[in-house]
Amino acid sequence: VKGNRSFLVWSLDFDHADNGQVKVVQVAIQDWKDGKIIRERFIA
Repeated sequence: VKGNRSFLVWSLDFDHADNGQVKVVQVAIQDWKDGKIIRERFIA
């Protein structure tokens, strides 16, 4: 967390019926105001 902005790294591993094993890593950037997320972006 830096000021009103937080960064999260998500790592997802799952089995897809058609595509087999899938691994996804993404970063979420969240802007906060008054304890609520007011903007969120995802980068994969």
